[in-house]
Amino acid sequence: MSAMTSDPFAQSGCRCRFGWGQRAVGEAAARGDVVVIVDVLSFSTAVATAAQHDAFVYPCAEREDAAALAARIGGEVTLHREDVPARGRFSLSPLTFASAPAGARVVLPSPNGATCTRLARNAPHVFAGALVNARAVGCAVHELLDGNERGATVVACGERWRTPSADGPLRFALED
Repeated sequence: MSAMTSDPFAQSGCRCRFGWGQRAVGEAAARGDVVVIVDVLSFSTAVATAAQHDAFVYPCAEREDAAALAARIGGEVTLHREDVPARGRFSLSPLTFASAPAGARVVLPSPNGATCTRLARNAPHVFAGALVNARAVGCAVHELLDGNERGATVVACGERWRTPSADGPLRFALED
């Protein structure tokens, strides 16, 4: 009988994992997994909508300077929802990307999806998974896993509270 390991996936030979939040992203990237970031409301859906319209989204972690990144890439930073359209075109709302011009470059900061995506930057492949592109992402990940030893991790980002509650700073989001 073989010795038990602390990693249940190693015991089962499973190549697909599920995790929550930033810690799971870091672990997945360190393993070299394909990473699927799921932050359905609203980051992943906004990214999928932008991609559908051939716009480029540059995720920006909370601690990064979004304006400096936008200046570097010749793009614009998303605004708070209430500031669209008076002060700009794009927000974290997927609807603002529905009429995005092809080639638009948009810096999208968010405490959950964008931050997790930035933490995954060392993974070999990173996808933004949402309900609107679930089949396409699933097929792409399946192709990447077919015939090699690589694994995949689906990371539900949850909801990071700006002011931690009694339950802590991260709320698990059922929609993710």
